[in-house]
Amino acid sequence: MMPQFLVAPTDIRGERFVLRGPEAFHVSRVMRCREGQSIEIFDGKGGRYSGVIERILEDGTVEGKVTGILHAPQGIAKVALNLYLGMLKASRWDWALEKATEVGVSAVIPVLTPRIVVQLREEGIPKKLERWKKILVAAAKQCGRADVPELREPAHFRDAVLDASRSGLTLVGWAKPAGASVSLHETLIKARQHKGSMTVNLFVGPEGGFTDEEAELAEMEGARLFHLGSSTLRGETAAVVAAAIVLHDLGAM
Repeated sequence: MMPQFLVAPTDIRGERFVLRGPEAFHVSRVMRCREGQSIEIFDGKGGRYSGVIERILEDGTVEGKVTGILHAPQGIAKVALNLYLGMLKASRWDWALEKATEVGVSAVIPVLTPRIVVQLREEGIPKKLERWKKILVAAAKQCGRADVPELREPAHFRDAVLDASRSGLTLVGWAKPAGASVSLHETLIKARQHKGSMTVNLFVGPEGGFTDEEAELAEMEGARLFHLGSSTLRGETAAVVAAAIVLHDLGAM
């Protein structure tokens, strides 16, 4: 697969495109592409194009011509899957972001709960969001996605559940006690009958899972509790498995 490069939607105008910043640097300095060389570009919104480099400016900016549409910009997705993921340790969090992008989630929302191991300092959030965004972009490029998942600001569980309850189907991973939740497949049976596009808000807890109080709050707000079987999965594994099941069972994967 030919490498993809992310171009801002505003920098694709008709048959012309411009690559700037880190992506232009990657094209000209890292990949050492030359004028006249063919590349693929995507706009992060669902559009992917073939193109030819026409000029590489002294500041590294790459100008070129769009030669074809490989994937038209998306309309409304059949399933918009918002992954509300409890904060995990750095390496596990990064892995979850990468694999969630490959699976096809639409948005990632970091969730703060009493049981998270990682504590976010407010002054450090902008830098972390910037780094996480780069991981999402890199993963989208690697797997050939034409869009990049939206990355939202971290939210406390209560606020996240209240926000999710305003639209779509909300699912919360809950492994205990026996009988308090059903399998994810069972939970999705009724949702499969839904016609047209739909939004699914998927909550997966951190290392320690969600508390009893959080599960009760979620149910009060209309969420459905589910489990992924008898095995105890790490948070990052559970997130990717659950996301894949949702998208597969609802015909979006």
